[in-house]
Amino acid sequence: MLHALIALAAALGARVYDLAAWLVVFSLVNIAAAIGFVTLYNLLMGVVRPHQPASDYALLQSVDAAIAMLASIAALQSAHYLGYPPLL
Repeated sequence: MLHALIALAAALGARVYDLAAWLVVFSLVNIAAAIGFVTLYNLLMGVVRPHQPASDYALLQSVDAAIAMLASIAALQSAHYLGYPPLL
């Protein structure tokens, strides 16, 4: 949740921040995301079944990848509607 709030603040203030402030916000977003991923993986790996941890980990990775794809699509659509020009 913290990661999403920091990212939203960065997106809404993208045209207001100078380079130094943008780098600080970008660093905070990445730190919050890393803390979130480590915490999530630690919690989920604590509840895997002892007789098949590899299968549970593979399922976890697959769901994580699917969520990342959906989030990237949502971010791209948000950028489009906020008026950011296409890069490609």
